[in-house]
Amino acid sequence: MKIDRALMGVVSVLLGLIYTGAVQAAPPVTQAAGNLVYLGVKGGIMDHDAQGTDYAFNIGAYGGYNLLGEGARFPQNLGGGTLSVEGEFTVTALKGDTRGAGDWNVMTLGGYAAYRFPLQNQFYLKGKAGVRWQDVDVDGAVGWSGSDTGASVGLGAGWKLSKGNIEAEVTIIESDLTF
Repeated sequence: MKIDRALMGVVSVLLGLIYTGAVQAAPPVTQAAGNLVYLGVKGGIMDHDAQGTDYAFNIGAYGGYNLLGEGARFPQNLGGGTLSVEGEFTVTALKGDTRGAGDWNVMTLGGYAAYRFPLQNQFYLKGKAGVRWQDVDVDGAVGWSGSDTGASVGLGAGWKLSKGNIEAEVTIIESDLTF
C-alpha cells in the first residue's frame, strides 16, 4: 500500500513538532537574560524536488550562542530581538523513495546567523542565513551520491513554553532541497 505524499508530509511535520517540543533543551533567545547558550533537537521532512522522489525524514541537533540583543553577550538594541550564531547537524532517519526503485538520504551541516524577533510575550519570528554542507546519496538503479557547500536561508516562528520552546521553520538547503 502506497502512502500519499501529502499525508506523509503532514504526519512528518506533526511528528517533528511533537518530538522537538518534547525534548527542547533551552529557553528561547528572547526569554530570560543570561541564557547565552542554547541546545535543541529537530526533526522534519526533507523534500527533494527531483521528479519521482518522495519525502525523507531527518532528525538532528542544533545549538547557538546569543551574541547581540536583550539578554545576550553584548546587549544592543536590535528592535527587541536577538542575534545569535547557530549550528545544526541533521541525518536521515527515514529514507525517501525514488522512482528508480531505490532510496535517497541526506546529511546536512550548517552554520547560521539567526535573528529572533518577539511578537508577543510568548511568540516570536525567526530568520536565519548562513552556509551549509550537504551530502546526498541515492541507492538503487540510479546509484548516485554527491556533496555540496553553499548558502542557506530559513524562516520560522517559535512559541515559548515554561521549560523551553517549540520552533517551526522552513530551511532552503539548496534550490531543490528543502527541510
